[in-house]
Amino acid sequence: MVPVMHRNAPFAPTVLKMVAKVVKLASLPAVCTRVMQLADDPRASAQQIAEVICLDPGLAARMLKLANSAHFGMRERVDTFDVAIRVLGVDALRTLVLGTGAVGALNALCKGVLDTDAFWANSVHCALTARELWRLTRHPRPEQGFVIGLLHAIGQIVLAVQDASKTSLIVERLVDARQDRAGLEREIFGFTYAEVGAALLSAWQLPASLSCPVRFQLNPNSAAACATEAAILHIAMALTSFDIGRQTQPEQHEGSILAVQRDVWRLAGVVEDTAMKVLDDVDSQWFEVMEIVAPGSLLLHY
Repeated sequence: MVPVMHRNAPFAPTVLKMVAKVVKLASLPAVCTRVMQLADDPRASAQQIAEVICLDPGLAARMLKLANSAHFGMRERVDTFDVAIRVLGVDALRTLVLGTGAVGALNALCKGVLDTDAFWANSVHCALTARELWRLTRHPRPEQGFVIGLLHAIGQIVLAVQDASKTSLIVERLVDARQDRAGLEREIFGFTYAEVGAALLSAWQLPASLSCPVRFQLNPNSAAACATEAAILHIAMALTSFDIGRQTQPEQHEGSILAVQRDVWRLAGVVEDTAMKVLDDVDSQWFEVMEIVAPGSLLLHY
């Protein structure tokens, strides 16, 4: 039996050392830190938060594009952050700022160490799927699901940056033997991308509501906290793998099924047949949101 671990249990020293090196190379934008502070301050006004976001023009532009995308389906056009805060709410906007800022911080590190196109295509698909599942389960903060899905695999970037040769070996063995990535990472590194990614989010001082599901995405039953969110993320990952696989390699995925255990479905509060239906909505939004979140990552062959 896998032991239950509290979300605040310490990370392995090797993981912390690895993450510390990456934090020096990719710091979360100062705008994100300030937005977190203001969002937690009851005295802060929407105008103050809007002014801070606008200090980073690139981030601000991506945020407004995202708010106006079909993904959010706004009834009115969002052209200023005052309107965005009123329509989305402070908490949702803060979560989206953090996710978009984190992607920007890591995007440069990806190049040359992994297939950035495939990585962000997978991450954005998972983000959209997770948000739909959050809504399906009537979770009060669906944007949280979007950001958790968007950042769920950032530990893979950390591993690739720190040891490209080991990462290449994992990729080769995945192609040749169709092995489980997490299992290969445990064998080669001694830990998985999930733990590394959660450690990076913690090092950036992002909320535990984001880092906890990322940490337990592979084994949601082991989480003493955020088990439901981790289970939903686990299902979102499975749906993403299934959907991308059947689109890019239809012959190999014909007749394939979702590799999700029954107890994870129960923990998430999701029914498989219902979950599968979200993929149509995700596919219709996928390319638009991917080009907003990670500009230049749009692949014609997807």
